[in-house]
Amino acid sequence: MLGFIRRLPNLTGLTFYQLELGDVQSDITVSEASGHTPIEPYDTKIKGLAVNYNREQHSPEQAVAVSKHLLLKIPTLTRFLAAQTPKQPVMEFAATFVQWYPHLDNVGFKLYEGEESASVRWCSQALL
Repeated sequence: MLGFIRRLPNLTGLTFYQLELGDVQSDITVSEASGHTPIEPYDTKIKGLAVNYNREQHSPEQAVAVSKHLLLKIPTLTRFLAAQTPKQPVMEFAATFVQWYPHLDNVGFKLYEGEESASVRWCSQALL
C-alpha cells in the first residue's frame, strides 16, 4: 500500500482513514521495524500526513510502530496528525519527537474517545 507513494513523487499531502496494520505491514520489514537497519526514505514531497487508525484491528504498540515507520520513510514531513490513537504508549512516543523528528513543526494526536484528553497538539518549538 505504501509503495504508491514512490509512484506519486509530487504528492504533497496524504490522509489514511481507518488504517489497518495489514494494509501496510507488507511494506514494513522486520529489520526496519526493529530499528536495526537504516530505513530508505521515499523520494516524495509530502509535507502533511494524517492517519486515522482502526483500533479494532491492531494494538497500540503496532500503531506506534507504523507511525514511527511513516515518519522515518517520509523525511519531507513537517505536519503529522494521528487520530484514534491510544494514550499509552503514544505519549511516550510523542516525547521522542524533538530528538528523532526535528523536521516536524506541527504534531497532533487525537486520542481514543473516553480517554482523559480529547486531543494533544503542539509545535516543536514548544518542546525545545
